[in-house]
Amino acid sequence: MGGHGFGGGSGYIQLNNDYLSKPTVEGDNWMITQQTASYLIKRMAAAVAGKGKPLDEVDEACREWLKSEHEKNISPLDIFQDHWKIVQAFHRRSRYLIYQAYVEREVKKRSWNSLLLQLRKVSHAESQSILVTNFYKALHSPQSQMSPTLQGHLTTLFRLFAFYTMDAEARDFVKANAVSDADLDELPARIQQLMTDIRPHAVRLVDSWKVPDFLLDSALGRYDGKVYEDLFNRAHRLNPLNEITFNPHYKSDEIVMGKGSEALDKILAKL
Repeated sequence: MGGHGFGGGSGYIQLNNDYLSKPTVEGDNWMITQQTASYLIKRMAAAVAGKGKPLDEVDEACREWLKSEHEKNISPLDIFQDHWKIVQAFHRRSRYLIYQAYVEREVKKRSWNSLLLQLRKVSHAESQSILVTNFYKALHSPQSQMSPTLQGHLTTLFRLFAFYTMDAEARDFVKANAVSDADLDELPARIQQLMTDIRPHAVRLVDSWKVPDFLLDSALGRYDGKVYEDLFNRAHRLNPLNEITFNPHYKSDEIVMGKGSEALDKILAKL
């Protein structure tokens, strides 16, 4: 969007304030990630103890990872041939990071504050694992009524999100033995090709959400495509500053034409 993306007419400024989780009602992102990591460490501790039945799905998944993958000679997953292998790679990475956090906290008894960066990473890994898993299940659900064409486009988006995340967090996937070095080296080219495949359909995929103009409040994303007409209307007709005639003579104490130096006096008084 270029410079227009930074203007009020883009709609992004208000969307950013309304929907991004920078401010939350229960603390910032660090507080939420700590709560998530605390829960995950407790479930790994329960899995290591192995007493009784699993408390929930996370406990069960941790027990399965300890039994079948932890300290085993496992091979990296072939993420380019099987979509389920992508999901498994995210699972493997998440369980590995949870276990490392468990060791640091419960075995080595490191202080909580000394683990904040690691805990944040654990929380993000599990969240990304859940996103990828749910995305895969939605695409392959027997109850799904989407057309083959739409399923194909969404599958491409699934691969793009997964591969982009793997590329950004490559070190963790390697340490977890989830993805091979060779496959990670190939990821940038794969991501570039996926973006090329998606680009012709990007507008229609976004429009499929049917976000109404009054809610989007964006000159750039208008349904009728009248971008520059709306930008002109916002900047010229709707901007209250255009009702004020400013004094072009910078040496004068008068700011608004016809108002004298009163405005400047008020500003100086505040300073």
